[in-house]
Amino acid sequence: MYNNALGVERDAAAAAIWWRKAALLGDADGQARLGAGHRIGAGVARDAVAALAWPIRARSGRSPFAERFYSGVCASCSPAQIAEAERRAAWPLEPEEAAP
Repeated sequence: MYNNALGVERDAAAAAIWWRKAALLGDADGQARLGAGHRIGAGVARDAVAALAWPIRARSGRSPFAERFYSGVCASCSPAQIAEAERRAAWPLEPEEAAP
């Protein structure tokens, strides 16, 4: 809703909060969208490693958004950033961080 201004004012920071909650609960589309936010700095800090780590997770959850997003992000990362993103993507999720 906040990303697309559906019934509310557009608010990238609020959208990122909800994407993070969903991502930490294992929602693949939330993970992909949080990665997209990190790539462009929409509501969250720009972070190339986080921008790749979240879509790596989302791909395993079969998010169609992640599939479209992954290649472009990967191409813009160094080998060290890719390795770090793969390492982070393997970390266990911390769903209690998603609680309001």
